Amino acid sequence: MVHYWQPVKCVNKDTPTNNSTNTVKIPDAGQVGSLLAVFQCDMDNVGRTSKDWRLIDELDLLEVKGNGTRTLLSLSARQARAFAWYDQKVFPPDILREYATTSQVAVVLLNFGEKLYDPIHGLNAEKWSGGLELKIKNTLDTTQWNETKYSYEVFALMKREGTPFVGHFRKEDYKPYTTATTTWEYIDLPTEGKLRRLILEMIASTTNGVDDTNPTNYATQIKYFKKSRKVELYDIAASTMQRINLLENQAEVLSHIQHYYHTADYGLRSGVGYPLAWAGMSVSKDGEVQAAFHGIDEQTNSCIKPEGYEADHPTSMLIKGMGPESTIIFRHDREPNMADMLDLFAEKTVTFDIYAKNASGGNHVLLDRYFTTEGEAA
Repeated sequence: MVHYWQPVKCVNKDTPTNNSTNTVKIPDAGQVGSLLAVFQCDMDNVGRTSKDWRLIDELDLLEVKGNGTRTLLSLSARQARAFAWYDQKVFPPDILREYATTSQVAVVLLNFGEKLYDPIHGLNAEKWSGGLELKIKNTLDTTQWNETKYSYEVFALMKREGTPFVGHFRKEDYKPYTTATTTWEYIDLPTEGKLRRLILEMIASTTNGVDDTNPTNYATQIKYFKKSRKVELYDIAASTMQRINLLENQAEVLSHIQHYYHTADYGLRSGVGYPLAWAGMSVSKDGEVQAAFHGIDEQTNSCIKPEGYEADHPTSMLIKGMGPESTIIFRHDREPNMADMLDLFAEKTVTFDIYAKNASGGNHVLLDRYFTTEGEAA
């Protein structure tokens, strides 16, 4: 039977509120390929100083559970945005703007298959007798955001009239830690499931919202092994892997900012780990010509550092480069039907060891694992 896809709006189990955790009920019948969440909130002031100026920066946890206990996905919105880029080769269409009390929109795509509209992989809702739920934790600051204007809609993208899914992918923030100067972090991966992809997210410490160093300095050497460090898979620097990722993906990371209105010499996230070029222009809010265009300080990290701003003339910008949301990726899905996925039990113990040149970085090891069991058997 030929299948088709249908977006189904999920039910909010409570009222969205700031600085809280809310729950969304996912349909309990049918085949769930992906979730698409659209968030919106108004800003409360201008001339801000925080690096975390985007709505997605305030969405700390998106977690899908089956039967109330089994975690099927657990990521921050930024991590989900990085996964979406690797899945689709484009960022979701966020509306990023910072002017007066304007609203922002954050779009989050959560795939349980290889990508959007994967006809083979996803969640079979009927297998989860205790139901499927999405929990959303936000840390919206009431001095920066108007909590009365925070809202969201979540849609389940359902496959109809097709054969059941044969398996699903679980994405998780497996190992977060803080780096220490010239120190190794030794990480043993779990032994359950098959590993499709490992992503390393590197978050720099900041001064006035500007990265203290390029995020790749928190992983200047990576040693990736299987068979309890007997078989080496990689010995590489994050900066080198970032370049390989760009060439393999055959796509540069392109991030947009509709307009920003940030305090001079304070940084804001761009979504690009290492920028290669910027293009910007003034956006008029009063129909007048801008007296002077305020540029940016050249940065080789994940931030934009404005040199100033002028009333009623925020700046619009495109940034292209490498490393979506300051990440690199190690793939095990290049062969047809992903036959090269890493069997974590058969290859145990798989290890991922990271050497950091700089301290105070926030590294996160993210896993994308494949499972064929669901429900009580999962």
